[in-house]
Amino acid sequence: MKTKTDPALDHGPLRRTIIRSAADAVQATAPLDVIDPRGMIFDRAPDDQWTLRVRGSDRQRVLGLGSGPQVWDRADRFAWTELPLDEDDALPGRRLPGDPHALGDLLGTAEAVDVAPVTYRRGRRAVLRVVERSSGRTHYVKLLSRKAWRKADRALQTARSLQADAVLQPRVAEPSRALLVFDALQMGSLHDRLWAGERVDLEPLLEGMRRFAALTAPVDLPRRDLETERSAAARQLRTSLDFLPALGSLLAAVERVEPLRLPGDGLVHGDLHDKQIFLSGDRLRLIDAESLASGSPLLDVVNLAEHLRLRGLQGCEGAPGAADRLWRQAALDPADPAIRQLRGLVRARLAAVYARRPWWWDLALEIARDAGDLLGQRP
Repeated sequence: MKTKTDPALDHGPLRRTIIRSAADAVQATAPLDVIDPRGMIFDRAPDDQWTLRVRGSDRQRVLGLGSGPQVWDRADRFAWTELPLDEDDALPGRRLPGDPHALGDLLGTAEAVDVAPVTYRRGRRAVLRVVERSSGRTHYVKLLSRKAWRKADRALQTARSLQADAVLQPRVAEPSRALLVFDALQMGSLHDRLWAGERVDLEPLLEGMRRFAALTAPVDLPRRDLETERSAAARQLRTSLDFLPALGSLLAAVERVEPLRLPGDGLVHGDLHDKQIFLSGDRLRLIDAESLASGSPLLDVVNLAEHLRLRGLQGCEGAPGAADRLWRQAALDPADPAIRQLRGLVRARLAAVYARRPWWWDLALEIARDAGDLLGQRP
């Protein structure tokens, strides 16, 4: 095993540990005081290396990494323990990843498949990448809780009824196991293109977003406005105070916000950022549409602009200047009071999210400071 300090990731006593086999491990006798209580997944590179970043001492401890999808949760405040996905009783499809034959039947293939985790939220959802070995065809399987399934199914039905072609529909939707299967898109995500250093033309994206927003949102969709965004940011910040207590002043600033009114009304994706957007020419596809809502189109534009700014802070080569270009091409003034307030609330939410990722602590604090400035309170 190799443990080293990576200058790009070293925030104080932060270490990057490369786990080269199932026998390797990470251990710390000092408290691991910044562990996400919802669980985390560690990516495996093509050379079969697992990467885990730990804040604590340089002493080592076995985590029990094995083959196949692995997820991790906190046994107590100071220890990691393996949490097999098939023990998550909230997910009806939890046993599927461990059954290659069932996966093949689901995908309609007799090929051997490789399964890798993409993301996991205990009790809510897991996303798996499934690749057919001989053909290389790639699929994404979403295992959802019953509640998340109902929300996703309702949103996807709404998109179909509105003929919202931009929303990617699943190849398979199975209520009994609360799962969705999507085929991989043969176009690059905005996220991947930006990280490849591409200066992406944003006008086709904005035009697609305008067409999407112009659809009439059904009356039974949830309503999003600055009050819902304020509540969401405050809720996220409360869950992050254990990791970064310095966010307390930002939470107080968010709670003091008196929401303004955003202009316009239409269909809102609800979680639009660079990882959700696939673009090829003038063809636009949006994934993860479970948060469909009605509200001002500015909700999606501002969320995307703030994520583009975030990627620049993370070192993404194609991101610098992208947010400014988005504002110009959308003919929007980021200093408008309502837009400024929304920008501050989005940054507050992002600060809370990145506070739960210890290797991004410095970034979380920087975003929090900027959010406080926008909301009139520097944390």
